[in-house]
Amino acid sequence: MKITFKNTIIFSLLFFLFTVLNYNCKQGKKADNRFPVETIDVKNNNGYAVVNEDRLRFRADNNIHSKTLRYLDKGTIVTIVDKDENRVRIGELEDYWYNIEYEGINGWVFGYYLDIFTSYENAKTGSRKYIEQSLLQDATDFYEEEIKNNLFYISNGKLFQNTTGRVNGANELKTESGSIISNYFFSNSVNFIYYVGKKSINDLNGNLYLFNIKNQSSALLKKEISYADINLENNIIITVSAYKVKKNKLWIINLIYLNNQNEIKEVSRIEQAIKIEKNEPDIFSKTLEREKGSLCYLKLDDKATFIYFKPPEELLYYLISIHDGKYIQIEQPQSNIYNIDTSRYINIKSKEDEKNNRAIYSIVMTDKFSGVEKEIVESPLYPINFTTSRHNNLLAISMIDITKNENEYYNSSVYVISLPTNSFIAISLDGVSYQPKWSNSLLN
Repeated sequence: MKITFKNTIIFSLLFFLFTVLNYNCKQGKKADNRFPVETIDVKNNNGYAVVNEDRLRFRADNNIHSKTLRYLDKGTIVTIVDKDENRVRIGELEDYWYNIEYEGINGWVFGYYLDIFTSYENAKTGSRKYIEQSLLQDATDFYEEEIKNNLFYISNGKLFQNTTGRVNGANELKTESGSIISNYFFSNSVNFIYYVGKKSINDLNGNLYLFNIKNQSSALLKKEISYADINLENNIIITVSAYKVKKNKLWIINLIYLNNQNEIKEVSRIEQAIKIEKNEPDIFSKTLEREKGSLCYLKLDDKATFIYFKPPEELLYYLISIHDGKYIQIEQPQSNIYNIDTSRYINIKSKEDEKNNRAIYSIVMTDKFSGVEKEIVESPLYPINFTTSRHNNLLAISMIDITKNENEYYNSSVYVISLPTNSFIAISLDGVSYQPKWSNSLLN
């Protein structure tokens, strides 16, 4: 066959198309023509990458058994430092391990979950298809799917479940008539919530109920309960009750075993401290008490051998042995840090707004490994009682307005923050909403 210049050109074009198609097949991913940026197969430290998977593990070494340094969100841009020489197979996936740097931390990521680019500008363009389309382009839909049915809060002593994902889109649950809910917590079942209901917010004791979300009914579990909490790992509910025996006022700590709710074990009796009368009402303390259900702290340790208990009127904690009920008093260091996960935490910083003569509060997220800080929200409202969703991507908080008060409480509202996008939306703005909590079981 006579080879002409025209044949040479056609052959070259066919060879180029074959090479491109073969490369895309090896990658196991479909080409996306909506974002025309150049991708390359990087060998050394001459490129950038965009994470294409939610909650990608950022590891200390190039194997799946190494320590997870943190998780990376979809759309995160990272710098490529190096690439392992050997292509490896993990399950049905095959790719290289990439050594990357992110916010001052050096570690490894499996290449299948990275889109690789020649420049930072190209990487920014490539990240938009994950950030803008999945979150920012329609943030309302994103919030609705994440929040609805999963976020609960108390408003004016009644329990609400957000069913729409939107502001004021919550339904009041039909808890025990006449009861003011002081605290609540979730069971292992998707249909049940435990709560403590009192006749008055000032009552020391109320009743512990099990609420059935499906048929909106409450079952009485135990009377005379001041505060309660659950340990799901050991199927134990810890309760504290205030009792008067002759002239002595006592705190009685009991355990309820969920595998056999008729089995109730009294752990210990602790004499109540003498309550100090205050000359002036402390509105902040009352708001905090309402926010957390009580100024009482009650937790079972990881090994289920000790109970940490701080009565509402005392500063010291009791460390109580479940085995024999003996206890000692200890100091627990106060901290304004809230841990999101093993790699990030939230804290609050304040500054003066001289123009408006008020304080401004910033919610700041800090990386534990690099120390890098990122301001999420700045507001004149004071944030308290943080709680994260199951995937650690949403933060529900109560925010109080210390310039307004009603019935001796500061006005409080519930908000949600998206950590990937720093978006900030209101959930309830009635001024009497508090104690937001995520149910990790009630998922869409």
